[in-house]
Amino acid sequence: MYGTYLRLDVTVHDDWRAVVRAVSRKLNRRALRDPKRRAARKQFYREMLAYHRQAQEMVAHWAALIRPQSVHLSQPGPPARSAGRFAFSGGSNG
Repeated sequence: MYGTYLRLDVTVHDDWRAVVRAVSRKLNRRALRDPKRRAARKQFYREMLAYHRQAQEMVAHWAALIRPQSVHLSQPGPPARSAGRFAFSGGSNG
């Protein structure tokens, strides 16, 4: 069923309504209207929404890993420059 989700042509940033609309476009009229297929239809919608939720969680997880973190004093900073143009040596600069 994951292959069907991939063919829905929805992005991870779409909301659940876009997924439901895409699923309803994939179902034929007979499957949409038949009351005997209601349970199967509900299960299909729920599976597609579950795949969409998993995809959104995966993107959020990776985005959190990639996002630059704020700099804290306990984290090591860039290497100190020991002999530079503006280095203070304790004596006269010149």
